[in-house]
Amino acid sequence: MSYPRPVLVDPQLCIGRDIRAELEVAAVEMYADLTAYARRMVGDGAEDLVQEALTRAWECPPFRPGTWRPWTFAIARRLAMQGFRVRDVLDQAASIEDTPWLV
Repeated sequence: MSYPRPVLVDPQLCIGRDIRAELEVAAVEMYADLTAYARRMVGDGAEDLVQEALTRAWECPPFRPGTWRPWTFAIARRLAMQGFRVRDVLDQAASIEDTPWLV
């Protein structure tokens, strides 16, 4: 299941900011903590979650400079919750198929 990607931030909002340099510095500083946070939420899929969170943070950076850490952690949390919802729906669909009298 694919979800729409966020729209890239308006370049006018980033005038005077080097988004790439900001994210590179922030990613290095928070990578270990973000990975540990993701591992507590999803287990083995933590590296994929971190990669997706950093990609989405790159595509839609925070408006205020210096807020990469909370922004990226919030993205990771929302991605994990989204994954839980999808898994719940798939589990419910599988349980309905296993019950012939409901079909």
